[in-house]
Amino acid sequence: MKKNEKSKNFDGDLTQVPVMRSWVVQQLKNFSVKENDINDIKIALSEALTNIFKHAYASETVKPVGIKVLVEKEIIFITLRDFGKKFELNKYEPPDLSKASTGGYGVYMIQQLMDGVQYIPQKVGTKLKMWKKAKE
Repeated sequence: MKKNEKSKNFDGDLTQVPVMRSWVVQQLKNFSVKENDINDIKIALSEALTNIFKHAYASETVKPVGIKVLVEKEIIFITLRDFGKKFELNKYEPPDLSKASTGGYGVYMIQQLMDGVQYIPQKVGTKLKMWKKAKE
């Protein structure tokens, strides 16, 4: 593992999202990531983890999630790995922002807050790579 990279495996459910988010935030602070970038990443991360637990692991009891944080010169990478139902981006429909809705904004918000988002189907589950260019 690189010195600018940290990873950790978690087991849990929706109630563990704050714990996972706190771990990521601590790593970002250790790598001297600016607060504005951390705030955007916290929201995107919360949405992504919530989607994993609500959709990928809807009926599973054991719910592992791997998280990797990598900070390079000007780019912050967050990778999430789940082992639940695969997410297929080609079947995703963005929300109609002209209509009120109580949900369905997660993927949209992740895409708006991050500079890049990639969903990579695995044999089992999905790998989500998100990255953000560090602000000056």
